[in-house]
Amino acid sequence: MDNACRLTSSLLALTIATAAVAARALEPCGTPPDLVFSNGFGIGPTISAGAETTIGPVSGVDILPDEHSSFLPPATAGATYTFFEAARVSGSTGAVVLQASNDLQTWALAPGYTSPVLGSPKPFGQCASVSDPADLNLLFDENYAAPGSVLQDPTLPAGNLMMIYEGENHCRQDAAMVWHNVQPYYATAGIARSSDNGVTWPAPGFTPGTLRYPIIGGPDPKPAYDAASVTAVGDAIPSAYIKGSCLYVVYAHHPAPDASSHAIGIQIARVQLDGTTNPLTFQKYLVTSGVGGFTSPGLTGDGENVIPFTPIGTVFATPVCTGTQYQPGLSFNVALQRYLMTMVCEVSSTAGQLGWFFSTATSLDAEDWTAPQLIENTQSTVQPCSSNPNGTEFDGWYPSIHSLTLAPGRTGKNDIAFYLDGCNLDTDRTFKSRTITVTPDPG
Repeated sequence: MDNACRLTSSLLALTIATAAVAARALEPCGTPPDLVFSNGFGIGPTISAGAETTIGPVSGVDILPDEHSSFLPPATAGATYTFFEAARVSGSTGAVVLQASNDLQTWALAPGYTSPVLGSPKPFGQCASVSDPADLNLLFDENYAAPGSVLQDPTLPAGNLMMIYEGENHCRQDAAMVWHNVQPYYATAGIARSSDNGVTWPAPGFTPGTLRYPIIGGPDPKPAYDAASVTAVGDAIPSAYIKGSCLYVVYAHHPAPDASSHAIGIQIARVQLDGTTNPLTFQKYLVTSGVGGFTSPGLTGDGENVIPFTPIGTVFATPVCTGTQYQPGLSFNVALQRYLMTMVCEVSSTAGQLGWFFSTATSLDAEDWTAPQLIENTQSTVQPCSSNPNGTEFDGWYPSIHSLTLAPGRTGKNDIAFYLDGCNLDTDRTFKSRTITVTPDPG
């Protein structure tokens, strides 16, 4: 080997070693342990929502939003935000990229991005035809694929984004082996990667690859076709949070039709990022023999409902989250010095109402979440959608709470929530935002 080759090899080895050291400098999953804060509040913190602001409509975009909202901060002070949304453009539903002015007053499709940038091979209402690839009806994201959360992988160079998205399959087979497209979904969380800051993403596929594949699902298999069943099943509406080099995904678990309880609960899974784009293997949090840990396989294992749960059927004097826990979002709130989980819940004190609730925890290893409290000014009456009686109108679907001044994944005293006012199953939707004020426990 000549000197030039030796120098090249040495430089390559140094580059690899430097990258490995940089990846190790990020706090890994589980170690060191989370700081232990006092797990007791006095009267507790309060969170309240301010007046509503209508966003858009955004020209050429509808059913906005259809999942959580996420964004990339401006590259320079005063520049535009890049938002990743679940929406529809020109009849195609998927991940849509929007550009918002620094004051959030002007919104449009972001230049330089295809619309949508990621989608599914079939729309909601179609199963595979004879001209489609074999086994298309088995694909986890056959009928829907949209984010979720879009985040920079901290173990890879800038521009390497991860999209945590909801994959839905709406095709179920009857006893005669005939496929039927149904409204209730079978949901699985997926991941997709982009190395050019979200401009290009992988197409759907049949063999799990390194750039797009399922990560969280089960343990219940997709049900057989039943004309009378309206039960959605699976792990739905995911959103993600990164702590050091550990990627956490929270999601709403919908149990199987024959489950003893059909309550929808919030669960969590995680994976260690390792500085590569190799397929990631997630582990769900599960309590076994009184001991909790991330020990259950992400795609086949049971998960633990981590937020304290109050069964439906009891009316309380004050608003209590009962019966269901939808659409979770996870952050670390610097004002509270705690992890913050937000969610949509049925409100116990008034029939036919939903509201935003929050819970806090000191540790993502212990999952020591407090009983949910109402986010003030978010409780409102729900009703069937005017054009789809199976849907529900609510002023507050898919709440996504962010700080525009802190690092991604951090919230503080003064935040902003993006959400849907309208129907969750038709096009009657308005994209809105509200200010969020967090008041720490005074005691």
